[in-house]
Amino acid sequence: MQNQTACFNEAVILFLFFANLLQIYDKPLQ
Repeated sequence: MQNQTACFNEAVILFLFFANLLQIYDKPLQ
């Protein structure tokens, strides 16, 4: 149970990280 939660948290962090990269590449001037 605890291991699944850690894996889920890591997946969320990776998702937010890639979402930030997409926003940066989508709006490079801002």
